[in-house]
Amino acid sequence: MENTPTQIASQIRSMGFRMTPQRMEILAILSQSEHLTPTQIHAQLVCKVPGFTEPTLYRTLDFLCKNGFVQATHVGNGKMQYELTDSMHHHTVCKECGQRKLISSEIMQEIYDRFETETGFKLMEHHLTLNGLCPDCK
Repeated sequence: MENTPTQIASQIRSMGFRMTPQRMEILAILSQSEHLTPTQIHAQLVCKVPGFTEPTLYRTLDFLCKNGFVQATHVGNGKMQYELTDSMHHHTVCKECGQRKLISSEIMQEIYDRFETETGFKLMEHHLTLNGLCPDCK
């Protein structure tokens, strides 16, 4: 199920938190793209909210991650990237050409079910990045 910035704002308010303009702008930016670095988010923010500082960005991203609205991921380039937590999906990243492809979580569901059965550990969220060679590079 896909969450819009407006739906997330409503959830944040229902949890007793303030919905700040900074939070709303970050959610709006993340709803337009996947896997943005803090630098990329900040570059878009300063155009919309002059004077927006990097520490405010990192505090806001931390808040959104801790409350399950945004997830931080590594997708093979060594930098942390952020995206809305709206659906479980995974990625393949080619080590040769850098091509990325999304993988639906349904492909991995049998593995997750087995993992939970064998370990007793309940997965609340999951995000995998599988690194290797794409069909063209192998």
